[in-house]
Amino acid sequence: QAVTAVTDFSRRSWRPWADAVIRAAADPVTAAASALTRITREESAARETVKTLTKQKDDLDKQHAREEEAQQLATAEREALQEQDAYKDAVSAVVNARQLADRASQAEATARRSEQRASKAQADVLPAQQRLKAARENLDSAERSVETAADAVHAHATKAGLADVTAQ
Repeated sequence: QAVTAVTDFSRRSWRPWADAVIRAAADPVTAAASALTRITREESAARETVKTLTKQKDDLDKQHAREEEAQQLATAEREALQEQDAYKDAVSAVVNARQLADRASQAEATARRSEQRASKAQADVLPAQQRLKAARENLDSAERSVETAADAVHAHATKAGLADVTAQ
């Protein structure tokens, strides 16, 4: 009769109560783990954004330097041709100078566009770095929350005599 009463008590009262306590203690761990996963994804995305924007900025800086060099070369060529006007036919010199001026204008326009794109890329780097910093802070906070929740689950499981089940 005592065995039946203990078995009945265990089945009807003790196990449902223990299961409820364990579920209640596990919910914060699950929520913290989900938050940690989300934050880790955000950190990775922010890191990739920073990397991409930094590469784009470097590419634009290189392109800008090439365009400036081309502009200087075109200007030097134009000046050299203009100095040789005395040795060439006047019509040929005018045509060449116009072509060089057009190339210089195109190079200037391209250089301005490159500079604007480089400025935009530089402006995008700081917010991406700030998002990366925030994601890292969120990651640290989430890891602390997971540790706290894990300690709470362990404490409740120990009190309930279910430390082995909880560990699994």
